[in-house]
Amino acid sequence: MVLNLKKITPILRKLLPWQWQRRITRRAYKARSRYRVEIINENTLGLLMRLRLSGVRVTLAALAVVAAVASLILVLVMFTPLGTFLPGQLRGDLRSQYAQAALRIDSLEQVSRRQTAYMENIRRILTDSVSADLTVTSTEVITDSLVSASTAERQFVRRFEDEQRFNLSVLAPIAAEGMIFEAPTMSADGTGEVSAIYRGTVLSTAIAPNGLLMVMVQHPNDFVSIYNNLEHVYIAAGDKVVAGQRIACTAANRPLALEMWHDGVKLSPELYLPY
Repeated sequence: MVLNLKKITPILRKLLPWQWQRRITRRAYKARSRYRVEIINENTLGLLMRLRLSGVRVTLAALAVVAAVASLILVLVMFTPLGTFLPGQLRGDLRSQYAQAALRIDSLEQVSRRQTAYMENIRRILTDSVSADLTVTSTEVITDSLVSASTAERQFVRRFEDEQRFNLSVLAPIAAEGMIFEAPTMSADGTGEVSAIYRGTVLSTAIAPNGLLMVMVQHPNDFVSIYNNLEHVYIAAGDKVVAGQRIACTAANRPLALEMWHDGVKLSPELYLPY
């Protein structure tokens, strides 16, 4: 591209003021000027490459490089997964997948907390480390975070907990209405054959810390019975038992030690069993 300054100068003088004429003339001379780039070997001083460019060609080459880079970035953002890493550019399907994954993770965390609380209940029952006024529950109460309890509601709950904390009526036999427990042994000294006090499912059979066997049975309404000081066990974990079914035999000269639990609270068996 060659500019003929002799032809355009009269036109510029008629149309533009002299300040703009000088600027345009300078730009035209710069555009006409040529640049030479030479690459020389430093050791031999030999010419390796020579490039001759004009100002217009340099400008056009720079614009072409910028356009190519911009086109490449646009293609990568629109047609590759790289666009998902840009803020505000998440695709609709990926956004829904992320939301579903977050909900699953939240549900798994809730299940994990419940299972952990349940195992803690079992550990406390096996180690007999639960006091009579301490309740450990495996049921998590999920409240609505958007609706908080009012002051009157919190005062009522606090007053009810204070009144019922040491009230044994909630654990008295009236709580087992519809459930009639049977005596675990027929002998007066508690030795011999051992039977289930009510129908249920065997949770586990294990060796107690005293070296003898023990059996844990889950009954309806969150009742659990534990039979200690056993020598022979006739059932296994997962078996279904009914009231009065023979499940074990006590060790010689060792009376049966029976424990009853309800919702993680240790009970007094004499309040429930017909001794």
